[in-house]
Amino acid sequence: MAVPRYCCMRLEDKTEGYGFSLIATKNQTGQYIDEVKEGSLADRAGLKSGDFVVEVNGENILSYSHPEVVELIKKGGDEVSLLVLDSEARRHYDELSVIVNSGMPEVRRICTWTENSNHEDNSIDGSHVNCTKVEAAESSEPTPVVASQPIDDEESKKANELAQSPLAPAQTSEGSELPNTSRTMSSRKACMQSGKSFGARAKFFNRL
Repeated sequence: MAVPRYCCMRLEDKTEGYGFSLIATKNQTGQYIDEVKEGSLADRAGLKSGDFVVEVNGENILSYSHPEVVELIKKGGDEVSLLVLDSEARRHYDELSVIVNSGMPEVRRICTWTENSNHEDNSIDGSHVNCTKVEAAESSEPTPVVASQPIDDEESKKANELAQSPLAPAQTSEGSELPNTSRTMSSRKACMQSGKSFGARAKFFNRL
């Protein structure tokens, strides 16, 4: 039976990203993992494209908007822990009407860091993390980080209008670094063609 996974990541090089995209899709609630880069921190932590995100750093985010979740990830600095469910695990717990949390005994914990400790008593933002250490993969090329800022009512209205298009860009404030749109669209087009991306169903998209 599929079980919840608590995927803990620590940036080893602050110029790199975690190696995954966070998206919200049309006609679906919640946040999903997409475009996990092979060999990245996200890949080593066990994240899979299509995973449903339940918690970020021990905090349940099921009622949060996409910008709020992105901000919560950014607040973690160079560490983030995601509680995720694949489709089989989500269906199982939905049938039982169980709200999954990171304190459940069946949760599988995986960390990417490999310091000289057993990682049996780590704490991230006050939440207890008991992780299984994994071996570090060879370093991959840096993954760009696209930051999203909280949006006000007027921007929220604009975001809803943009949701009708295949891809709504991340909201950015004046002076913030803009995403490389051509690179993002090219990457997503390739993933759509290979069947590994949410593609046109993406409502909000952030590469992290």
